[in-house]
Amino acid sequence: MYHPRLYGAFYDMGLKYGQLLYEKANFTIPPISEHKHAFGLASYELLKKDYPEAIEEIEGFAKGIHDKPENLGAFLLSLGIFENTGQCSVFAFKNNDSVVVGRNYDMLFQFKKFTESSLIAPKDKYAYISQSDVFIGRSDGINEKGLFVAMSFVNGTEIQPGVSFHFVVKKVLENCKTTAQAIELIQTSRVSSANNFLLADASGDLAVVESAPQQSVIRRPPHKEQFLNITNQF
Repeated sequence: MYHPRLYGAFYDMGLKYGQLLYEKANFTIPPISEHKHAFGLASYELLKKDYPEAIEEIEGFAKGIHDKPENLGAFLLSLGIFENTGQCSVFAFKNNDSVVVGRNYDMLFQFKKFTESSLIAPKDKYAYISQSDVFIGRSDGINEKGLFVAMSFVNGTEIQPGVSFHFVVKKVLENCKTTAQAIELIQTSRVSSANNFLLADASGDLAVVESAPQQSVIRRPPHKEQFLNITNQF
């Protein structure tokens, strides 16, 4: 597992990591089908309006690996859209004075070399520790304000060009300090596919956003319960 530490402007973070992977691992973008490339490219154009800071990071990374930002963006934004095979589970529990969260990855061993646990401190955003199997975008994490977010796949019935879960999680960690703020961000994002997002903040506010292109639903702990969990269903 890699343990990147990235600080500063988004473009500079992307450039630093891209150069590192290019020089140390001879990294190139894995090939994808024309269909996935077209879907990812359409999503990349939408991301320019929704999340320009992420575009800057993609541009820096692409520069570091000597490729085009559009190719990198198309690859990143098509990941996890067409083959939802994950079987992860996430759990959050609160007691009188603390919140405990847990995350299980049912990850294939073939991805072992690509997983990361990162410390990221973007300029003028919240710093956070997060995990992922891709170099830009996150699967879960907790930021300096104590906000935790994690996703799980759901086998939905529709997909659309938009913001993939990696970038939803990343944007939440960088911009939100409460569960309420994160809910609003997720619900106002044009998401690409169906996912569960579990949220827990420092005050003990727990929620799940069951999110899909058609609509989203908020789930809270049942009456007198102090926990929430997600797997791969709504």
